[in-house]
Amino acid sequence: MDKIVKQPEEPTIFYEFHKDYGFWGIPNKKGEVYFGYEKNKLTEVSHNSLGLREEELNGTIKSSILCFGASNTWGAGVDQDKRYSDNLKKTQSNKVINMGHCSLGLDQVILAIMKNAEQYNAKIIFIEQYTWALHRVITKSVNGFIRPNFTLGVDGELLFNQIPSYFKYKSIRNQVAKYHNFKKELNEFLAGIDIKDNYDAKIDPIFLSWKTAYYQNMYDLLDALIGLLNSFCKKREIKLLFGLVPLKHQMNYDAVSELIDFNLPNKKFSTILDKHKIEFIDTSNEMLNEHKKDAVIYHDGHMNNKGHLILSKLIHDKLKHLNWIESE
Repeated sequence: MDKIVKQPEEPTIFYEFHKDYGFWGIPNKKGEVYFGYEKNKLTEVSHNSLGLREEELNGTIKSSILCFGASNTWGAGVDQDKRYSDNLKKTQSNKVINMGHCSLGLDQVILAIMKNAEQYNAKIIFIEQYTWALHRVITKSVNGFIRPNFTLGVDGELLFNQIPSYFKYKSIRNQVAKYHNFKKELNEFLAGIDIKDNYDAKIDPIFLSWKTAYYQNMYDLLDALIGLLNSFCKKREIKLLFGLVPLKHQMNYDAVSELIDFNLPNKKFSTILDKHKIEFIDTSNEMLNEHKKDAVIYHDGHMNNKGHLILSKLIHDKLKHLNWIESE
């Protein structure tokens, strides 16, 4: 009799509706995921009772470094102990806690920080950002979930739009998501953007200097969100550090025109961080140098083991340079 092989889980199966963030990890969920990076390589995934891909957090935590981000921080394609946060644990006296989740936008990250920072006595917050995905802050739905979101009022004030509790029902979310996707595609069509099918990095408007006007509202919103986060952290004396991880476009594509700039998302976001005097690491140059020797990312842009190891070293060196760490 042939052996029955269990079908591995999809990353999205590890998520469920959350009233505050739109979606969050399913508590105590365990399984294997096939990402397709290596033939027959299954990655074990285990969420703790809080829905985090992290060890169980028991007792009082005196001080911590909270790591936030999306799928890179969660660790797509890498074993849990190979992620940058787990490498960082080996060099820090503070407790390092990984609170990353696939497909989180920066706005959702900020909501999670405001909810969890004091509970875990955060002394340092590190936020990993894949800057191509900053557009999530103007995207209403992702992976079948509706996102809570912020908008700017007529006077530039930041307005928060919480999601209704009935979005816990998948059938309702699906219908609303279809509407949001239609509206997004219509707006892009009216702006002369057509990248839904046959995606080509060289026509992606987020890399085109002459298309930045389309994203001006996004960058204005990001500016306001960073201001909100910075104020929150300063009031609580929490140190804030961003890490801009490499885009696959920076590593694997050559621009064919000066109008195409694969560094543009990093440059635009760095300008916002500089404006608010927030410390950050742009890993692009070091990652590119290493990528030429041996790949630091998988084909879809997620960091591999080497990329995570490099990032953990860059974070540690930055914390040491800033005198933010007590001992090694």
